[in-house]
Amino acid sequence: MLGNSQDAKFITEWARGCPDGSNRRFYGGPMPEGWKFIGYGSFRSVYLSPEGVAYKVQQYYSQYSWDNVGEYQNWQRIHRECEFPEGVRLPDLTLYENGGKPVVAMEYVRGMTLADFNRSCQGDEQDKYRRYRGLMVECGYGFNLLDMHEENVMVDEESGDLVVIDIQM
Repeated sequence: MLGNSQDAKFITEWARGCPDGSNRRFYGGPMPEGWKFIGYGSFRSVYLSPEGVAYKVQQYYSQYSWDNVGEYQNWQRIHRECEFPEGVRLPDLTLYENGGKPVVAMEYVRGMTLADFNRSCQGDEQDKYRRYRGLMVECGYGFNLLDMHEENVMVDEESGDLVVIDIQM
């Protein structure tokens, strides 16, 4: 298991618990000691715990939003049914139910997004980018991922592997 239920509950309550009732904390701001705000998408924000685990917290809990349960189920489906191209992987995930406010604990991947890689690469690295881009497109179709784009794929700085960090169907 990745992460723990206490951290999942803590960061959810913190992110959604602004005294003024706003979602201001959901989008960053002063963080609890040891925690870091990593970023956000349309429906979720991601926070890095002091132990180095990324936690995805939903902004809304309704049947119409991208949800952490759906992402976890999709992660399980991909591992069960899909073949991975060489050099592509999914991060380790654990789902914490968290009293009806599910949180995904995800392996933190050190590196840069494929979009950042594209902006920074020069010369021969352009060929590597084109290969990465082709793998990303192949995975989007092969894994049946709806939200596959360069901001949702990391280039792992240690292995050079592509890691799909948003696994919505």
